[in-house]
This record gives sequence, structure tokens and C-alpha cells, in this order.
Amino acid sequence: MGFKVVAKDDVTLIEVGGQLIVGNRQLLKEQVLDQLERGDRKFRLDFSKTDYVDSVSYTHLTLPTILLV
Repeated sequence: MGFKVVAKDDVTLIEVGGQLIVGNRQLLKEQVLDQLERGDRKFRLDFSKTDYVDSVSYTHLTLPTILLV
């Protein structure tokens, strides 16, 4: 899994490529937290280049409070 981070105006776009699975979803969390520390507050996640998202990672994406815990 890889990320491409693009800031445009006041929105941070994170493009997620490859597979998002339980073994690497922590990397996405760390990326979001890094951007939050930089002051970013609006995010858009682009999964158009993501081949697969497992059920655990999907659950964490749909429950944002878990993503940041």
C-alpha cells in the first residue's frame, strides 16, 4: 500500500493505492495523524487506485473515532 498526499486549498487529498488490510491500516492512521499535527483539518480519501479493502479496515474507515484512537 502506498499513499500520495496532495494539499489543495484547505483540503488534503490522500490517495490510497494497493490493498488496505488489517496488517497495514495503521500506516493510513499514521498518515492522517501526521497531517493533523501539521494543522490539516479537512481530508478527502481517494480509493480509486485501491485494489482491495478488508472488512476490518472498512469498519475502521466507517467509524472515524476508531481510526484516531
